[in-house]
Amino acid sequence: MNSFDFLGFNRSEIEKTLGLNLHDNLLEYNVGLKRNLDSWLVPYLSRDNILLSDAACFIIGANPRLALKNEQYNECEAYKESLWDAIDNGKLSARDITRYDNMDQDRRDCVLVRSEVEKWVSEHEFNWPLPIQQSQLIENTNQAYLDQWGEFPGKNTALMMIAGMAISLEKSSKSFRNGERLNKLAIARAVAQNLATFGYQGMVVTEKQMTNLIKEALEITFPDSED
Repeated sequence: MNSFDFLGFNRSEIEKTLGLNLHDNLLEYNVGLKRNLDSWLVPYLSRDNILLSDAACFIIGANPRLALKNEQYNECEAYKESLWDAIDNGKLSARDITRYDNMDQDRRDCVLVRSEVEKWVSEHEFNWPLPIQQSQLIENTNQAYLDQWGEFPGKNTALMMIAGMAISLEKSSKSFRNGERLNKLAIARAVAQNLATFGYQGMVVTEKQMTNLIKEALEITFPDSED
């Protein structure tokens, strides 16, 4: 035994930093994420768009709703100029541009696409306090693929085997039944747990994805079944 035997990490903090879901389900991830964010940042989690001025404040680690000190103000203005430069060079798309009421009608603010801003800040290794949406886009793409299989050789055989094994589990234990019906979620969880127990190191789909695959297998193999 050495000093590293009891070393642990805060999973939610790692998730916040990497923008990855390391929890068992999405609800736990979202709860942990909110607990590790400053309260003023939480409302921004649902945003698909963000003001340029807010984005500049985020980069310097400042709350956009609070007054900036002189040094913060100057730093924020510099990042605003960088964001405008990215817009002018086609790196970011902007809409609803507002302007100052002066002779030159200088640009004051605009609305940016959050995912574009986050890709931009990642490329330049700027600070960003929110989880990067880019990984969520990848997850959504994978989910669309895994929730519904496309065509491939042997698909019907694979679905038949999944359906047969699901029914076998249902018959083997009450824990895999919900009343008189097959409990697809319980089966999905048991599959994931057994894979982990036997040392499987590859990607495991989410409970929802696996439940949908079991549902598809049952519907195709036993179209007249209520399960």
